[in-house]
This record gives sequence, structure tokens and C-alpha cells, in this order.
Amino acid sequence: GFFRNSPYFWNTPSRGKVPFAWSAPLAHLVQLCPQPLEYALETRTPNDWFVEWHGGYYYPDLFATERPNRWELLATHARRTWAMMQRSGANMIGFNIRYYDKPDALKAYETIIGETDGLLALLAFQYSPYNAGAGRVFWFRDKRGIEVQVITLRYQVWWNLNRRANTGTPAKIAREIRESAEQAAQTEQSRHDWGMVHVWSYFKEARGNDEGAENLTPKKELPENASYEKMGGVRGYAPATWMTDRLPESIRVVSPAEMAWRVRMKHDPVATRKLMEERK
Repeated sequence: GFFRNSPYFWNTPSRGKVPFAWSAPLAHLVQLCPQPLEYALETRTPNDWFVEWHGGYYYPDLFATERPNRWELLATHARRTWAMMQRSGANMIGFNIRYYDKPDALKAYETIIGETDGLLALLAFQYSPYNAGAGRVFWFRDKRGIEVQVITLRYQVWWNLNRRANTGTPAKIAREIRESAEQAAQTEQSRHDWGMVHVWSYFKEARGNDEGAENLTPKKELPENASYEKMGGVRGYAPATWMTDRLPESIRVVSPAEMAWRVRMKHDPVATRKLMEERK
């Protein structure tokens, strides 16, 4: 269904227009159903990237909280997932966290990264609001002692939430990205951020400067038998491209891998150049 039935995701006509990361249960597919993974690899474009959804849908900071050896259990799970990731070719992990900066979250990051040896980055977002971390980066060392970053979400494309910072329609997010880039340029501190498209949010493409025009009527206000599809609403990949269409050439949309390497280079150029040479 994800690959063929819906016009909003893998089967969207515009797929490949911009670098885009698809989170997927790759570790599970390797073990249980490799055919969809093979299909994804065969049909991907150069702008399609995959991020491992870390071994299932759970909150690492709440994992096994009622067990006395919770961190040992999380480490075991991370070790097994990393082994499966090496078989799928994935080197980045994405997951949601309950509280992105609390001690249990930091311990979870440290535990997961500590069981890897080649992980490029963790992409973390808090559950409500997703972008509570606002792009903040944390660093922990892997098995080899190499620093690996945890990059929190900064932007979320989400319907009818324009009142929140870095949240809302594609038009609003594009404007906030432009402003963020302008502020960074003034202080000579470049930003390397990522955003997420809320999977259930429907939008209708609209030109012009009205940042609310892409929103559709809230579900509770819809008349009987109405649907967002009938209203011309779409979700998923296309709204992301509406956002990138509003960005100037001075702001580059890059792959998650390039973003991760740029964050590393900004943090420690010497160590990053050495690591890049080793991976050639």
C-alpha cells in the first residue's frame, strides 16, 4: 500500500524532485519481508534516502522502565538493530522521544550510540510538540570512541498549527526557514536543520503570501460525506515540495546524510575530515 496504492508517498508523481528521507522499519523488513525493501532499492531515485525506524515504535527514554536492567535491555535491542541495519545498508536512525532533553533521553541516546560502530546520526523528535528540540544537537561516542550526533527536529509541516513557532503550512515553514537563514548569515553561524511532514496533515496548494491559505477545514467542521481528497487536499511528499519551491537558491535542500556530515564538520573539522578519508 505504501509503495503502490497511495498517491501521497512513494507513488507520488513528483518523487525525486528534492532530497527526502523516508523512515522505515528496515530492520524488521530484513528479517521478515525483504521483498518490499528490495523493491524500494530498485525503484528509488537519487534523491530518496532511508532512515531506520529504530527497531520498532517505542520511546527509548521509556523503554523497559519497570525492569531493573532497563539500560542493559535497551543496549541489547540497539545492538541487534544495528546488526540488521548493516544488512539493510542504513546508517541513520530516527525515532520519537518522550522528553528530548531529560536525563533518561540523554541516557538512551548514549546507550544506543554506544552499541554502534559507523552510525552517521540520530534524528530525534519529541512527542508533542515534535520540534521541541528546535534543532539542538547532542554528542555521544560510539564503540570506537567516535562522536556521533543526535539532531533534534526544528521544523514541522502540520495543518492548522500556524500559531506555533516553526510549525504550520508549507508557506509558513518556508518563510521561517528563510528568516532563520538570514539571521544565521548575520552572525556567520550557518544552520543545518531538518524538518518533518506530518503524515496525516492535508493541504491544498495555494500561491501568494497568505500563509493560512494551504490549510483545509478542520475535520470536526466538515459537512457529512465530505473528504479532503474531494476538496483537492493532498498530504505527504507534495506539500514538502511546495515548501522547497518557496526557498531561494541560497538555501540548499540536502540529503539527511549531507546534513549530518555538515553538522559534524561544523563541530569538529579535523576529526570529520579524518573519518571521511577512512570511509572513501
